[in-house]
Amino acid sequence: MAPLRSRPAAAALFAVALVFAPAAASQVHSPRKAPTVRVTVTSGRCSLSRTTFPVGAVRFEVVNSGTSLDGFVVAGEETRPLRPGRSAFLTVEFTRAGSYPYRCTAGAPTRTLARGRVTVADAMAPVAAQALTLTQLASGLGPLTDVAVAPDDPNRIFVVEQRGTIVMLDGGTQQVVADFDGYVRSDGENGMLGMAFSPTFAEDRIVYLLYIDKVGSGNEELVSVQLNDDWTADMDTLHTILDVATPGANHRGGDIAFGPDGLLYVPLGDGDNGTYTTPGQYAQDPSSPLGGILQVDVATGATEQWAKGLRNPWRDYVDPADGLYYIGDVGENDREEIDVVPLSGGPYNFGWPCMEGTEAHPDTRVTCPPAADLTPPVLDYPHDTRCAVIAGVVVHDPRLTSLDGSFLYSDLCDGELRAFTYADGAATDDRVLGPHVDSPTSFGEGPDDRVYVVTNKGDVYRLDPAS
Repeated sequence: MAPLRSRPAAAALFAVALVFAPAAASQVHSPRKAPTVRVTVTSGRCSLSRTTFPVGAVRFEVVNSGTSLDGFVVAGEETRPLRPGRSAFLTVEFTRAGSYPYRCTAGAPTRTLARGRVTVADAMAPVAAQALTLTQLASGLGPLTDVAVAPDDPNRIFVVEQRGTIVMLDGGTQQVVADFDGYVRSDGENGMLGMAFSPTFAEDRIVYLLYIDKVGSGNEELVSVQLNDDWTADMDTLHTILDVATPGANHRGGDIAFGPDGLLYVPLGDGDNGTYTTPGQYAQDPSSPLGGILQVDVATGATEQWAKGLRNPWRDYVDPADGLYYIGDVGENDREEIDVVPLSGGPYNFGWPCMEGTEAHPDTRVTCPPAADLTPPVLDYPHDTRCAVIAGVVVHDPRLTSLDGSFLYSDLCDGELRAFTYADGAATDDRVLGPHVDSPTSFGEGPDDRVYVVTNKGDVYRLDPAS
């Protein structure tokens, strides 16, 4: 990848004007995939996101969240031994119904520390909807923008305050582990906006942060910093990877997520609401990184434009189970949208400002590409009681059986938890789940697949079965 020469900008959230981008005619179609089972191995012990599936191919995503050399064996097929923090995929063809053994291994020489069985059925009955509840883990914090969980310790939950403080929740305790107040502009839609752990955190203890700094209208800074053994940030290791200039102080984007390719995906908004620029002009400008998504090689700093046509992509999510990338792009006056595309594809153009959701903007002053070159959203909705989409996570928590494989999301204004299932290029079974959150701003998940949601009011919740 060639280094990025121009300096980019981003998107944002906190005024009731989170902003976003739409799409148009051609659609990305993904072939129907084998069911994916997420397997988390921890020093020879393991948990599976599901243990029952239909006859046919099953794809096991095995993640080593422990500290030893671990592996996974099912029906006689096995992964290579995985180092801490690494993952691998194992596809097994089950040709007939039955019960098949699995085991998790650790160390060298290999020791088996956990065993179990999976069930393969001729036909799968639909899973009944289950009652859900939100367990409050913290309250009274500042406005929160993101939540991330230590990949090697599911009990350490990190929440990001807009003002630049990172707080670690560990059981009933709270600890400030980083304070970027001196670096961060935190008015309006600005602030500390995103956090992601290194894919090799067990080895390098690096976290990546995206925040708006105090230069000009607020440059967008992507930085790395190492955590000490006590989980505090070692500010002497602070390293700037990207410094992205913006024309205005809103439409920031701000979420960051690693793909299975080891690249960091960084969504950037169009950088302005039209005060200083033609609305959306950078989103269709191939010479600008604004209004798009960057692929960043954090080891070299090399950056490549991977997508365009976004307005305010506030939250994104990479599903490690199948390599799909979910983007919640906040709309202008009419529509909110969620886009889903495979990371293996691209480049993509999601259409803003030529489109807002599935609605065309024929009066835009921006030169628009042919409709066939645009990728439409898989789901969009109007501004009725809702105003700003808050994209979430694909649920793999084995306790939440009725949500397995569904994408969880909400909206800043109505706070209803919703979910849909993505298949064959479309969102199906979009539904309201029951639990409600006031002013949700972001979702996250831990290595044990527990799902978390944080709010603009400083609350932290975990999604649990009601009984």
